Amino acid sequence: MHKTQANKAAANKAAVLGYGPAFQDVGSSGAVTDTRASEKTAADPEPSCFLRVRTRGNADARPEREAGPEPRSHSNAFGTARQNPHYLHHRGPSAPSGNSRADPETAERTRKRECHHQGVRESAVWAETMAAATPAALGEDRRRRRPGVAPNPQPQDGQKDASESSELERLRAELAGALAEMETMKAVAEVSESTKAEAVAAVQRQCQEEVASLQAILKDSISSYETQITALKQERQQQQQDSEEKDRELGHLKQLLARAHPLDSLEKQMEKAHEDSEKLREIVLPMEQEIAELKGKLLRAEELIQEIQRRPRQPASLHGSTELLPLSRNPSPPLEALEEPGGDAGSAAEAFAHNCDDSASISSFSLGGAASTASLRGSQGLSPEQEETASLVSTGTLVPEGIYLPPPGYQLVPDSQWEQLQVEGKQLQKDLESVSRERDELQEGLRRSNEDCAKQMQVLLAQVQNSEQLLRTLQGTVSQAQERVQLQMAELATSHKCLYHEVKRLNEENQGLRAEQLPSSTLQGPEQWENEGEALPSSIQELHLLVRQTRQQAQARQQAQEHEAERLRIEIVKLREALDEETAARASLEGQLRVQREETDVLQASLCSLRTETERVQQEQRKAQLTDLLSEQRAKALRLQAELETSEQVQRDFVRLSQALQVRLERIRQAETLEQVHSILDEAPLRDIKDIKDS
Repeated sequence: MHKTQANKAAANKAAVLGYGPAFQDVGSSGAVTDTRASEKTAADPEPSCFLRVRTRGNADARPEREAGPEPRSHSNAFGTARQNPHYLHHRGPSAPSGNSRADPETAERTRKRECHHQGVRESAVWAETMAAATPAALGEDRRRRRPGVAPNPQPQDGQKDASESSELERLRAELAGALAEMETMKAVAEVSESTKAEAVAAVQRQCQEEVASLQAILKDSISSYETQITALKQERQQQQQDSEEKDRELGHLKQLLARAHPLDSLEKQMEKAHEDSEKLREIVLPMEQEIAELKGKLLRAEELIQEIQRRPRQPASLHGSTELLPLSRNPSPPLEALEEPGGDAGSAAEAFAHNCDDSASISSFSLGGAASTASLRGSQGLSPEQEETASLVSTGTLVPEGIYLPPPGYQLVPDSQWEQLQVEGKQLQKDLESVSRERDELQEGLRRSNEDCAKQMQVLLAQVQNSEQLLRTLQGTVSQAQERVQLQMAELATSHKCLYHEVKRLNEENQGLRAEQLPSSTLQGPEQWENEGEALPSSIQELHLLVRQTRQQAQARQQAQEHEAERLRIEIVKLREALDEETAARASLEGQLRVQREETDVLQASLCSLRTETERVQQEQRKAQLTDLLSEQRAKALRLQAELETSEQVQRDFVRLSQALQVRLERIRQAETLEQVHSILDEAPLRDIKDIKDS
């Protein structure tokens, strides 16, 4: 019994290791020949199923069951499996996708995948070898364990053994197919895992590149906006400096204009001329009153003379009284004498004689003044103008109250020159009126232009305010876009972390599944088979049960792998959709940024045009103001010059009038008879300068 068990263990070990008599070494063709089984089952071909995996670029590898040729023996099937590795594994590593890059990382990943596929192929070949060797070893062990069986069995036993061997061959083929299918599913899982890892890595790289590009775009936009804001601030400072410089230039021009037109001296001269005219008026009015009083005295004297003539008196006394005409400046005594018609003629004659005495005293005073003046002229040697002034002074001494004496440098003009001056004055008056009308028209045009400029300035200011408001709106929009992009970046970072954790979890699950899916038959070595030889099936029912369990496990694992592959496909689709959404969001953001840049360019162009228009309007306003100021200053200078000339002419006229009055008074004083006095008084009254005749 012990010897039988030892023989059984030795046979199993030999069958496992391939050293028993029922097996031969693997030849150069890779086929293992079972002589006994091939002799019995040469006429019983059995269908064998093999798995072929089609590779379509980056598409998922899907197992496809194909009916292979019916081998004559299991050695042929095993040799076919060894010679055609396409039945058990991919036709090679899948070609890299168009999106993958030929970088060291991809090359390293491809090398690892090829090594893994090589290991899977070796495991599948070894499992096929074990599956082919196990039934033969079991049949040999049964034959050895049968007591009393001769080496050369009977024909009945041979038929039974042939049926059992055919059944074992069929079961062995099924087991080999199940094992090959399981290994193929493992290879498919590995390929799908590597494909999933590559897809996830590609998506991550693309997401990182897009995030980096978005960050670069945002940095560029922020830097461009900051540059534009800095340029606008510099332009505003430059405009302020230009306005200050223009104000300083305007003040300097005003100072130069004030220096070029000494209006202060003209104003002083005008004030002096007004004062002189007032003084002349104060002098002329009393003289006119005095002339009127003299006329009244003369009338009363005539009445008195007529009354005396009507009385019977001596003519000699009357003649003497007529020769002494009262010319006293004090009218009160003769008025009192004349206002008493009822008085006697003696008192009147006495008053008249008293007045004549006063006249003689005045004449003596005037003569003395003339002599003193002549002596002064001869001693000092005066110029003709100063002589005229001295003559006026000597003439003014005839009147005790004194007449206004003009300063040196003035002279009298004849009537012809006076008329010419009057014509020139009228012409100048007409020119002044035309200039005044032109000035009024210019002022009206300036006022209208100022109103138009004010309206344009208001419109420009409103446009500038609108552009500033639009610029602030754009800045707010840009800040909002930046916030949205930052939020999207944060969401992308969060989703990236989630994807990273999900990939890590899937890797861990995959590693766990691979650890669970490794069959004990592929992991156990020859020593374990030797130590656990009794775990092998010892009957056909146990072998059927083992095959059924193996098939169920393979189906369950296939379903799990299909579910896993489907889940991975769904995740890849979701990632692609998320990537498409991010790409669309990026495109929309780029479009918004482009539109905002175009709007900013348009606003900058409009702002530049507005600034140019504002500068032009300001220059026109300054030019109009300077022109208006210059015209006003010129008009003021002309007006002051005209007033000065008028005041000088008035002074000259008053001087001539006063001289004429003094001459007439002198003639009245020097008159010898009343007829001469009447003739002098009957002359035209001196109310205007035109009444003065050329002397």
